[in-house]
Amino acid sequence: MASFVALFLLCSFFAAQLCNATDTITRNNLLRDGETLVSSGGNYALGFFSPGNSKQRYVGIWYNKVQEQTVVWVANRDNPVRNSSSGILKIAERGNLAIYNASSTNPVWSTNASLPGSKYIKPTLIYMLLDTGNLVLCDEDNMADFLWQSFDYPTDTHLPGMKIGMNLKLGTSWSLRSWKSPDDPSTGDFSYEMSGAGSVEMFIKKGSQKIWRSGKWNGQGWNGVPGLRANGIMNFSVASNPNEIYYIYSFHNTSVFTKAVLDNLGFIRRTTWAENTKRWNILRSYPDDACDNYGRCGSFGRCNPSYYPSCSCLPGFKFKSTNEGDALEGTQICVRKRELLCGKGDGFLKLENMKLPDTSNIRVDMSLSIKECEIQCRNNCSCTAYSSAYVDGSGCVAWFDDLNDVRDFPEWGQDLFVRVDAIELGKYC
Repeated sequence: MASFVALFLLCSFFAAQLCNATDTITRNNLLRDGETLVSSGGNYALGFFSPGNSKQRYVGIWYNKVQEQTVVWVANRDNPVRNSSSGILKIAERGNLAIYNASSTNPVWSTNASLPGSKYIKPTLIYMLLDTGNLVLCDEDNMADFLWQSFDYPTDTHLPGMKIGMNLKLGTSWSLRSWKSPDDPSTGDFSYEMSGAGSVEMFIKKGSQKIWRSGKWNGQGWNGVPGLRANGIMNFSVASNPNEIYYIYSFHNTSVFTKAVLDNLGFIRRTTWAENTKRWNILRSYPDDACDNYGRCGSFGRCNPSYYPSCSCLPGFKFKSTNEGDALEGTQICVRKRELLCGKGDGFLKLENMKLPDTSNIRVDMSLSIKECEIQCRNNCSCTAYSSAYVDGSGCVAWFDDLNDVRDFPEWGQDLFVRVDAIELGKYC
């Protein structure tokens, strides 16, 4: 009898594990606090959690195979369930997935998916946790068509296959927002977002203030970010069409977990999980040095972390003040040494291996060669600099305003041609 009871209990345990290991929420089931969804390959889990020392309850997605709980997405980051172990996650009216306090009929969070009437009443609507870490709403009759997905609403983590960019059709964006603190996943001060004005760049901002930028996309990677270019380990790409423009990446070894997180201090940290040491290894962290701080040397300034002081002026420019302390602090202002007389001996001086200036206010013409780019820029007295659009030398990028956030970048810089007066040009030619 005792052995029968033991066998019964063992079978019951495994049956419970199978029930808890489902990757799907349907209209006929719900998820209570303490239960989890697990993706089909076991990579990710979804359930209620409390971060750090907090007692608030949130619904999140985390790595299921990583011993250190690492949350990559939070549903109700700004609306926690305040009573421990009382949360419920279920499909509500109109097909939305919603989080409730057990004692309330009003959800604290909902997917707010816009579904036509013919869709939201269908019994075949399901929410499924995929092995990519993406929670999706789909119809069992058409599993390839996602009616809603968590990848469209990133929190602080950029996963392989997740877009960061802009939905031009809807006028919305895919961007990261930091947690307020390790104990509080609510929307923090920092954002990681794409600027599509002029040329494609990534920015870290505190509010509306730029504190770091990637440099322009040059066809293979980011002009000013070491390591963020296509290689044998990772692939980075930018896609653009009339409906959207976005940045996406993949890791060739799909068995290795990798992520990029915008932390509450305003740093992007790209890490991989090392199973042998049971820890996250940092591959890259940005900002990386003093010259990574946006606009450190001001307009027409040039930053080089190998020099002391790190700030100098571009050729043809000088510090407005002679106060050396300003240059040391990176608060000095660069102005032209002489008035620029357009068409009277002025020309363009080549600076090699540069992180190109902020491209928020530029013109791009992919049909022009670099020589044609020079001619067009020379004939326009407002053109302050030009460069090739891509690292292979194709296309034309031209600046018509101040040159901001320029730095020497020997690892993977591009040539920048800066307009200087005749006397300055004669010094170098």
